[in-house]
Amino acid sequence: MDINLKINGKAKGTVPYGSIASLQLFCVQHNLETDWNEEQGTFEIRSRLKGKKVWVLVNTGNEEYDEEILNKMNLFLQHYGIEITRAEKKRYSEGDLFVDLQAIYQQIENTEIALGTNKRLKTVDARENFKPYLPQVVFKGYYYLENDLTHDIPHLQCKVRFSEHNRFFTSELPILLSNCIVKFILQSDQASFIDLNIDRLLMPFSLKEAEGKNVVTSENELSAKNKNRKKEDSQEDRDYLEAKRKKASKMKEKSQKAEVYFDYNVMPNRELDRYSVKADFLIKNTGNTELLNPKVCFRMDPTDKIEIGGQILPPEMSEIFSVQGNQGAQGWQYMGKDWLEKAYETGEYWIESVQDLTIMPDESAVIEGIQFTIESLEKQDVATIVGFVYFNNQRLQVSSNNKIMISF
Repeated sequence: MDINLKINGKAKGTVPYGSIASLQLFCVQHNLETDWNEEQGTFEIRSRLKGKKVWVLVNTGNEEYDEEILNKMNLFLQHYGIEITRAEKKRYSEGDLFVDLQAIYQQIENTEIALGTNKRLKTVDARENFKPYLPQVVFKGYYYLENDLTHDIPHLQCKVRFSEHNRFFTSELPILLSNCIVKFILQSDQASFIDLNIDRLLMPFSLKEAEGKNVVTSENELSAKNKNRKKEDSQEDRDYLEAKRKKASKMKEKSQKAEVYFDYNVMPNRELDRYSVKADFLIKNTGNTELLNPKVCFRMDPTDKIEIGGQILPPEMSEIFSVQGNQGAQGWQYMGKDWLEKAYETGEYWIESVQDLTIMPDESAVIEGIQFTIESLEKQDVATIVGFVYFNNQRLQVSSNNKIMISF
């Protein structure tokens, strides 16, 4: 007994009845919707992207580029079954995603792109989408649209900083932004070949929809059309490709650098004969490549006269009391179950981020609200607190530019 198979509403032939279980398991594992009708003998698979409605607002400062970017994004995303509609500057309360592309002119060497999300859109790791465009395009990371009261639906903002309008805006940016839209709709899930409509590309013919009718074009006809198609290679395109090649050849070697320092205030408590130090510890990426998962060490001397407190959590409590952001638990925790015993023995407090942390070039990570309590010492003695940061996977070690010192 054969079953009629449909994918995204289109007939795809038949499959044996015995394959229904494996098809259903595949769909469950890839979060695909299914409709199994045994009476009618049909099994339909639907992509998570099909039927999604996305509003797009484009502003590059060049109306011709805006129009071409929007048209190409519409072409790319229609392939997945996503409905693209040109947005206006007004409030949107219906739809699956509002996308806002903003281009900002600056005198910089490479094009820079950052992504912003509002509270209705969970941030996902879209860095892999930028790999084909390195080093001409630098991904500057994510930011939160904290005061986004304009839209009642998920909002993805793309800020592009550039030094000149070029073919990147119409040849590569539409593809990059389309892939980011797919990534944010699917969230952390991997796209299956059904989501991406790959099965359509693997057919021995191409299906096109024109004026509501399905037109079947044979491979021979497509080949003939391709041979007769004129190849337009404008001087602008050639200049752009040449510029890309020159930039790639001049790409600087990766430089892993960081600066770390304390920002602190000292408050004496004369009644208790001790000092309180409120501090933030800043880790700034001063190189040209991302830094991953810093391990922080605060070394104190004398060990028995200085205590640490503030917003740093014991590891067994981090999941419960850490701040919940768009990417899950956030904050800093002590390292290891016996962190306190080791600190009493060595005078070193080791700290790490609750979740994986990436510091992009020119960006900083901050341990906020640290409080050191220093008991009074004998005259002529000094209490010292020094910070160190280790990026173990990148073999980078950095000591703080300044230290906290209190003389008695």
